[in-house]
Amino acid sequence: MTGRTGVAQLVASPTLKGTKEKGRHIVVVLLLITAAWTVTGLSGAAIAAGSGDHYTWADVGPDGGLITALAIDPQTPTTIYAGAFEGGVYKSTDGGQTWRPINNGLTSYLDVSTLAIDPQNPNTLYVGTEDEGVLKSTNGGASWSTSLTGGYEIVCLAIDPQTPTTIYAAGGGIYKSTDGGSTWTEMKNGLPDAPYASALAIDPQNPNILYAGVSGWQNLVHVGGLYKSTDGGAHWSKVENGLPSSPWVYIIAIVPQNPNILYVYIYGEGIYKSTDGGASWQAASTGLPSTSVRIKTLVIDPQNPNILYAGTELGIYKTTNGAQSWFWTGMSVHTISLAIPPQSPSTLYAGTAGAGVYKSTDGGANWVATYDGITNVWLSTVAVAPRSPRTIYAAGLGSGVYRSTDGGNSWAAINEGLDTYRIYDLAVHPVTPTILYAATRGGGGVYKSTDGGAHWSKANNGLPGSFVDSLAIDPQNPDVLYAGVFEEGISKSTDGGATWSSIWSYSGQVNVLAVDPKNSNVVYAGLDGNGVYKTTDGGATWNAMNNGFDDVDHYYINDLAINPQATSILYVSTRDGMFKSTDGGNQWNHVAYFGDKYVGAVVIDPKTPTTLYAAVPGYGVYVSTDGGTKWSPINNGLFNLSIRDLAIDPQNPETLYAATHGNGVFKKLSHAVFLPLTLR
Repeated sequence: MTGRTGVAQLVASPTLKGTKEKGRHIVVVLLLITAAWTVTGLSGAAIAAGSGDHYTWADVGPDGGLITALAIDPQTPTTIYAGAFEGGVYKSTDGGQTWRPINNGLTSYLDVSTLAIDPQNPNTLYVGTEDEGVLKSTNGGASWSTSLTGGYEIVCLAIDPQTPTTIYAAGGGIYKSTDGGSTWTEMKNGLPDAPYASALAIDPQNPNILYAGVSGWQNLVHVGGLYKSTDGGAHWSKVENGLPSSPWVYIIAIVPQNPNILYVYIYGEGIYKSTDGGASWQAASTGLPSTSVRIKTLVIDPQNPNILYAGTELGIYKTTNGAQSWFWTGMSVHTISLAIPPQSPSTLYAGTAGAGVYKSTDGGANWVATYDGITNVWLSTVAVAPRSPRTIYAAGLGSGVYRSTDGGNSWAAINEGLDTYRIYDLAVHPVTPTILYAATRGGGGVYKSTDGGAHWSKANNGLPGSFVDSLAIDPQNPDVLYAGVFEEGISKSTDGGATWSSIWSYSGQVNVLAVDPKNSNVVYAGLDGNGVYKTTDGGATWNAMNNGFDDVDHYYINDLAINPQATSILYVSTRDGMFKSTDGGNQWNHVAYFGDKYVGAVVIDPKTPTTLYAAVPGYGVYVSTDGGTKWSPINNGLFNLSIRDLAIDPQNPETLYAATHGNGVFKKLSHAVFLPLTLR
């Protein structure tokens, strides 16, 4: 079918400021939006291109996350910026007590690698990203614009402290701008072919001097090393005396009071120190953990050059004698980024791998969590307890399990007894909300909790493998469970997970399992590449149900939902839109196509089953109120569109929860006036 361009307008509603829900500040912004995109017509189906945004969302937590970069305003040290993995940028103006996202103009789920602030005009700041180059703000992060474009990976930024319109960006090459980021030039003279720069630092007293850790190719051999430039990056020469052969230099730190003293961290080798501007080097790792433990960040006390801090996978280490020896501070959280206010060197901020930001005011001796408002939690699944809908569980691939008992207003991590935080699915008992199951990979397969997640125990007796991707509970007989085991097939338990037996062999991935709520013998399996299979005898036999799938992408099933009132009506989400069956899967019809994006989760309103919701990672959440024929986006307030799962309150279906990669859980708050769509 030919595409049509749909243009829709949403009339601005009054902005609600300072809305508060039980202690958590929720700011709802309704914007004037004009959206245009291509709508592909399908037989009997249409995607409404325009405003379905008559709902509003709020990011409700959990707090925490993976903080990859920190930067402190040099003039106002209570103003701090934090860059997050798939979460964009957060800002605090009260010394880290509270944070808020500042992502206007940033791509949702942006991977931030590094941050840099103009030392003369702190309202100007730059963000280096994993795959979107450099972005710039001139108003303290209120809005952003693209600076270095073209899909560049940027892991380091350095600003000339004397002429801050001169900026260097390093990652997939080294780039220089002399006009505040408007234009960039690659600086590669003297570097190996296809250079990758993992570290970059500028001499604070002579900004023509730069150091870079670079790897690349030379005479068809992959090489690495430390390079130095004395002419602003125009030419580079390798620095070797005293360093290991062909090192991967991951971190460079220069003493501001004496730039001839610098430190480098070499992956697999440790820290090295030079006191003569890189002419010679000595090892400086005494007291640090084994070289197999990676150092992620290194900072120097701005007032005492003998004091340094190293953030590692095992926490934070400190030296007070210029790296002659190191000692552990007692901070054990995996630390990725560190920052020190220049006016208060006893104050440190630590960005961690999953636990948000921590703060010390006594030189690292004691630490407190200070990440209220940072919701950079990476989630893949969310579930509502059917009999206790204010109880919500959420989990992710590395985040572990979280629980809220007040509808998302507050959260607690509940991981005691889990051997892995890689959670692929959650299943909540339909009658007893304190009983739940977690599907994991590599940590024992299935775990069970009988106390609402406070304690977990393995429930894997008889499982053929430890990689479990999906779970389903029989709503009529909750002691019956099904598990999709990677490369093994489907297993069944009839005793609440105490024992399992393999009921179907399949050498692939079972993405979703669903039990007919009215007929326990009917179970559906959505496979990754082989479509839908169905059993009508409790798993004894399985049959392919793929009539209507006519493209390879249709066979990649991401989710499956059963109409609870008319269970012969099914929906599946695929790599190529949404399909519907009205006869129990015998025939499928392509009812929705969302451009080139795959559809993730799909959920059905249990009270009004013609209303359903679809998660389209990168595009947000869509709603259909006519059984899947027409769809509209509902993304107001949903500043992270990387939606990975949806869960609906069974007692109040107006309440919907969305799990995101990078910003935790969003909750659909309210229902406003629907504005009709005009297609042109």
